Amino acid sequence: MFHTMSGYVHPTSVHILDSWGGDPPHFHLGGMRGTQRESQWEAQGLQYLYRGLIWLTYAAMSFDERALIEKLYALREQFEQAAAMTQWPDPDQRVRELRQRGS
Repeated sequence: MFHTMSGYVHPTSVHILDSWGGDPPHFHLGGMRGTQRESQWEAQGLQYLYRGLIWLTYAAMSFDERALIEKLYALREQFEQAAAMTQWPDPDQRVRELRQRGS
Protein backbone atom coordinates (compact mmCIF):
# COMPACT_ATOMS: atom_id res chain seq x y z
CA MET A 1 0.00 0.00 0.00
CA PHE A 2 2.73 2.45 0.94
CA HIS A 3 6.10 2.85 -0.65
CA THR A 4 9.00 5.24 -0.47
CA MET A 5 10.75 6.69 -3.47
CA SER A 6 14.26 6.70 -1.99
CA GLY A 7 15.72 6.84 -5.49
CA TYR A 8 14.76 10.49 -5.55
CA VAL A 9 16.67 11.12 -2.33
CA HIS A 10 19.86 9.33 -3.48
CA PRO A 11 19.24 9.20 -7.21
CA THR A 12 19.49 6.14 -9.36
CA SER A 13 19.87 6.42 -13.11
CA VAL A 14 16.16 5.79 -13.68
CA HIS A 15 15.18 8.61 -11.35
CA ILE A 16 17.75 10.96 -12.83
CA LEU A 17 16.42 10.25 -16.32
CA ASP A 18 12.89 11.07 -15.13
CA SER A 19 14.03 14.69 -14.84
CA TRP A 20 15.27 14.83 -18.47
CA GLY A 21 13.07 16.29 -21.17
CA GLY A 22 11.84 19.37 -22.94
CA ASP A 23 12.72 21.10 -26.18
CA PRO A 24 15.65 21.46 -26.22
CA PRO A 25 16.19 18.50 -23.91
CA HIS A 26 17.70 19.33 -20.52
CA PHE A 27 17.59 18.28 -16.86
CA HIS A 28 14.73 19.97 -14.98
CA LEU A 29 16.58 20.74 -11.76
CA GLY A 30 13.86 23.10 -10.52
CA GLY A 31 11.09 20.51 -10.77
CA MET A 32 8.72 19.42 -13.51
CA ARG A 33 5.59 21.52 -13.03
CA GLY A 34 2.78 20.80 -15.45
CA THR A 35 3.90 17.24 -16.22
CA GLN A 36 2.31 13.93 -15.30
CA ARG A 37 4.83 13.62 -12.46
CA GLU A 38 3.22 16.50 -10.57
CA SER A 39 -0.09 14.73 -9.92
CA GLN A 40 1.73 11.50 -9.06
CA TRP A 41 3.78 13.27 -6.40
CA GLU A 42 0.78 15.10 -5.00
CA ALA A 43 -0.84 11.72 -4.36
CA GLN A 44 2.39 10.46 -2.77
CA GLY A 45 2.55 13.54 -0.56
CA LEU A 46 -0.81 12.68 0.99
CA GLN A 47 0.41 9.17 1.73
CA TYR A 48 3.54 10.50 3.45
CA LEU A 49 1.46 12.81 5.63
CA TYR A 50 -0.92 9.99 6.47
CA ARG A 51 1.90 7.61 7.38
CA GLY A 52 3.44 10.25 9.61
CA LEU A 53 0.14 10.67 11.42
CA ILE A 54 -0.20 6.90 11.88
CA TRP A 55 3.33 6.59 13.27
CA LEU A 56 2.73 9.47 15.67
CA THR A 57 -0.27 7.53 16.91
CA TYR A 58 1.83 4.37 17.33
CA ALA A 59 4.42 6.37 19.30
CA ALA A 60 1.70 7.81 21.56
CA MET A 61 0.37 4.28 22.09
CA SER A 62 3.79 3.01 23.10
CA PHE A 63 3.93 5.69 25.83
CA ASP A 64 0.28 5.10 26.77
CA GLU A 65 -0.55 8.78 26.24
CA ARG A 66 -4.35 8.38 26.25
CA ALA A 67 -5.27 12.06 25.77
CA LEU A 68 -2.86 12.43 22.86
CA ILE A 69 -4.02 9.17 21.30
CA GLU A 70 -7.62 10.40 21.28
CA LYS A 71 -6.58 13.67 19.64
CA LEU A 72 -4.57 11.80 17.01
CA TYR A 73 -7.52 9.48 16.28
CA ALA A 74 -9.73 12.53 15.74
CA LEU A 75 -7.10 14.14 13.51
CA ARG A 76 -6.71 10.91 11.53
CA GLU A 77 -10.45 10.72 10.93
CA GLN A 78 -10.55 14.37 9.87
CA PHE A 79 -7.57 13.86 7.53
CA GLU A 80 -9.08 10.75 5.96
CA GLN A 81 -12.36 12.51 5.27
CA ALA A 82 -10.71 15.64 3.86
CA ALA A 83 -8.35 13.63 1.64
CA ALA A 84 -11.01 11.08 0.61
CA MET A 85 -8.73 8.37 2.01
CA THR A 86 -11.38 6.27 3.69
CA GLN A 87 -10.44 2.90 2.22
CA TRP A 88 -7.36 2.40 4.41
CA PRO A 89 -7.02 -0.59 6.73
CA ASP A 90 -7.68 0.13 10.37
CA PRO A 91 -4.36 1.03 12.07
CA ASP A 92 -5.56 -0.56 15.32
CA GLN A 93 -6.05 -3.85 13.52
CA ARG A 94 -2.56 -3.52 12.05
CA VAL A 95 -1.08 -3.03 15.54
CA ARG A 96 -2.91 -6.15 16.76
CA GLU A 97 -1.55 -8.14 13.81
CA LEU A 98 2.01 -6.96 14.49
CA ARG A 99 1.72 -7.82 18.18
CA GLN A 100 0.43 -11.31 17.37
CA ARG A 101 3.28 -11.86 14.95
CA GLY A 102 5.82 -10.82 17.59
CA SER A 103 4.44 -13.22 20.22
